[in-house]
Amino acid sequence: ADDAAFADIKQQFQTLIDEYGYTEAGKMALLNYAGICYQTGDHDRSLELYQSAHEAFKSNPHFSQLALNGMAYTQAAKGNDQEAISLFQQVVEDGSPALKAQALFQLGMLYSQTGNPEKSRQAYERLVSDFSDSIFAEPARSRISG
Repeated sequence: ADDAAFADIKQQFQTLIDEYGYTEAGKMALLNYAGICYQTGDHDRSLELYQSAHEAFKSNPHFSQLALNGMAYTQAAKGNDQEAISLFQQVVEDGSPALKAQALFQLGMLYSQTGNPEKSRQAYERLVSDFSDSIFAEPARSRISG
């Protein structure tokens, strides 16, 4: 039943994107559909949709950054750690404070996974110092203290 429901949802999103992709609603559908694909493990399709959304939202930095953040998470889920690191670094440079804090936490984990404990520590320390009120600050503190 879940597969059939997901197939129906996919078709509805695709129709919305095909027919109204030039509208704000159509662009938002790209982001939403990308998130659904990510959550259901269709990472290749998710990445394509996030890339399309990133391009479609060039004139809207907030939504463009959400798409970039989604691309970073998707690359990490695919095991493409270096691509994910590069994308999360872009989010840290240009994203909203909430996205920056989240991206720094993800960078800390990715650097740790890829054998770079010093960069991991730096990411966590920057998160704690720059975004001390973030929900990611406390987990970052505990990772710094080991």
